[in-house]
Amino acid sequence: MRRSTFKSLHTAEAASAGRVRLLLGTEIRPISIDIERAITWFEEQQKITLAEEQKEAIRKAATSKLLVVTGGPGTGKTTLVNGIIRILEKKGRRIHLGGRLLVFGHRTFIVPRAG
Repeated sequence: MRRSTFKSLHTAEAASAGRVRLLLGTEIRPISIDIERAITWFEEQQKITLAEEQKEAIRKAATSKLLVVTGGPGTGKTTLVNGIIRILEKKGRRIHLGGRLLVFGHRTFIVPRAG
């Protein structure tokens, strides 16, 4: 790899770490939601059945201050993120998208850009 690539990765990681620190320092705004009903709504809207692990991640996204989603190709990350976004947008939460690292917070959803 070129030195400029390493610098770009370092900059992206530093920015991500800063955003996570900022997010962890904020107060949790409780969300009033019937999460099981919301999961069912999303499955019906998308005409899919989520895996139990995906449902559990959505439950955690609705009750946790921070959720980091990881996994290899084809593990359902995109479907999971889509579900979290659709459900929480419906509840009036702000969502910011932009890159590869997905960091979900209870207040604002941040996806830092690389470089």
